[in-house]
Amino acid sequence: MIILTAGGEALIRLLRVDSRPVLLPPPKPPVPRR
Repeated sequence: MIILTAGGEALIRLLRVDSRPVLLPPPKPPVPRR
């Protein structure tokens, strides 16, 4: 759902920037694989 409004573009930009780290898995400490 893409809302095209006067402030929609600004919100979409913020969502894109904020959703980036949310979509990506949180940084986990390096675990040695056996």
